[in-house]
Amino acid sequence: MKTLTLILANQLFESHPAFETDTDFVLVESKELCNRLNYHKFKLTYILTCLREYRDLLISKGKKVYYFELNQHLNFEDAIKKLVKEFSYTKLQFTSISDKPVRKLIGEIIHNLKLESQELQSPSFLTTNLDFQKYLEHSKQKYLMNSFYIWQRKRLNIFVDQNKPKFGKWSFDSENRKKLPKNVSLPSSIWEFKSNNYQNVAQTISELYTNNPGYLDLQKSWLPINHKQAKQKLQEFLETRFRLFGNYEDALTNRDNFVFHSVLSPMLNNGLLTPSYVLQEVLNYVEKNNNLEDFYNSIEGFIRQIIGWREWMKLLYEFKYDENFRELNFFKAQEKLPDYFYDLKDLPENIPLTLAIEKVSKLSWAHHIERLMILSNWMTLNSYNPKECYEWFLSQFVDAYEWVMVPNVYGMGLFADGGFFATKPYISGGAYIKKMSDYKDNGWIKLWTDRYWQFLKNNKSQLKDNPRMKLILSKI
Repeated sequence: MKTLTLILANQLFESHPAFETDTDFVLVESKELCNRLNYHKFKLTYILTCLREYRDLLISKGKKVYYFELNQHLNFEDAIKKLVKEFSYTKLQFTSISDKPVRKLIGEIIHNLKLESQELQSPSFLTTNLDFQKYLEHSKQKYLMNSFYIWQRKRLNIFVDQNKPKFGKWSFDSENRKKLPKNVSLPSSIWEFKSNNYQNVAQTISELYTNNPGYLDLQKSWLPINHKQAKQKLQEFLETRFRLFGNYEDALTNRDNFVFHSVLSPMLNNGLLTPSYVLQEVLNYVEKNNNLEDFYNSIEGFIRQIIGWREWMKLLYEFKYDENFRELNFFKAQEKLPDYFYDLKDLPENIPLTLAIEKVSKLSWAHHIERLMILSNWMTLNSYNPKECYEWFLSQFVDAYEWVMVPNVYGMGLFADGGFFATKPYISGGAYIKKMSDYKDNGWIKLWTDRYWQFLKNNKSQLKDNPRMKLILSKI
């Protein structure tokens, strides 16, 4: 049986399971997918650059590779059909696909072309769907993230001693909410990754998608584009940022784009890094270092992101949010998302919001508190339509894929699911942002606070039965 393995742009594994099989490979730059949303130019460039770098890796390994570039105007079905017809492939092989629409698309292609198929286990996650099912069947608090996280710690035997947490408690989250002091020295954040592939793709994207949003450097990527660079980026985090990551992971500042964040999510979500590799490197680092009590909160906090939150998003996406998620709109929010989220024209004099939008435009990235407590918070307070907000996040963030954006945006960010994900909306007025940031006040504190109270007043009937909102609603 002649086998062809499809490599998707978020399956760029250094040790791909297909390497152990007798197969040729196909990679497709689908213009159909690139045109689906108004994508950030850097996001498009980064995805296609990494795909071409992976093509070169396959070729260097002596693999037979078919690569279809953007200017060939072929979608996945056209490309695979062409190869099946010309070279008589009878079987299509692929690793487990994260996003349901792509999963459905590949299934239809296999059916239409009457191919045999083989699904290989993906290294993208530490937890299989079967593992998720076992957890859901046996957990009493199955849809509480903390319950899942403790289950993961025990299952994977991560800092567990006789079924109890090694550091004395399961979570140090309460210690990870410090404002960035003025006297804290920040590590260098100048990252430059060059290649011919990047420059060629950047030129193509700049020509084909001139009017798409976002800044695009035509010469260099600020993110790693291959496995070696991604591994170096991980080591740089461990050596220069890890110890203070926990303390200031929620801090908001204009002093630096990255502070002590790892910025590994783009590489974790496209396969240049795998969670098992990252986890092992973290454990190796911890084992080699002393004075662990000085940064227990960073160790636990980072581990929680890798084995807890990231895998939890996948569980919710697979088992809770169905294909009708776009209809979720608990607050019946219908206001149009302002154009300035895309084009930056006529940005309001609202320092936290403006800084966050400008950062996304520049980098196609922002850290989790900027996403949650600035961008999503403002969207919720202003009753912007959840579908438009979701499409903005999905199209503008370089690490965004459906599996992770659906629960994050509709659940955590906007409370559009009505409280399945979170027990109360993640909203605040100006006081929280002032507490966590070093932003100068030009009137934005009052603006945010006024919007907060107006939102609560407008949605009191929707929130009156929420036990965690009763106290604050009683003040209206």
